Amino acid sequence: MSLPSSKDEEQGTRTNVITCESSAAVKETILQNVCYTELVYGRINRKLDTQYSNRQIEELILATLKSSEADSYSMTGKNYYISNPERNMRITINSTSFRVITVDKI
Repeated sequence: MSLPSSKDEEQGTRTNVITCESSAAVKETILQNVCYTELVYGRINRKLDTQYSNRQIEELILATLKSSEADSYSMTGKNYYISNPERNMRITINSTSFRVITVDKI
């Protein structure tokens, strides 16, 4: 999927603009393909200061992705960032492999 982009001069990163039509498609694609590595479970527990099981983390991520508005999905560089203010979370997902990279508190 090719997206229009703009260059952030200060940081030298490329931010892709996801239109309304493409944001729904991006959201659906992520929901269908999201995956995890063994290391990410520990990273998520550490960053969220929790002791969730792998299954609980997957359920949390999926529920957060589903409840996030399509316009909260953005792409910077090679990653998607999904912000969910209601859950105080931002999920980072690789745009090629759809692997969860990390989750941050916001």
